[in-house]
Amino acid sequence: CGTGSRVFVAPWDPSNYSVGLHNIVAEIHDSANRSIVITQEFSVDGSVSQLTETGFQVAQLLGDFTLLLQIQFAGTIVYLFILLIVIRKDLSPRIFAFYMFVVAYCAVGPLA
Repeated sequence: CGTGSRVFVAPWDPSNYSVGLHNIVAEIHDSANRSIVITQEFSVDGSVSQLTETGFQVAQLLGDFTLLLQIQFAGTIVYLFILLIVIRKDLSPRIFAFYMFVVAYCAVGPLA
């Protein structure tokens, strides 16, 4: 560990932790004399703990959020186009053109 730097690194040998679950504990103190202890379970070999975490925490660690965001993005664009088709009769041509621009910009992004 170092003092005066922002990044702290402690030497460790991953081969000592090659099998099973292990805990790493960090105790943090600040200049206002506050402290907190954080414990994180980890494994090098891919072992999985009993699901003591919530389902959301497991999803964060094991999930593919890029796929989720892509599906959400596509759904939003489809929703905007459907909304555009439904309300186009009630919009003035100027508002309709602006709305169409916003939908197209969201779908394609800037062309420059």
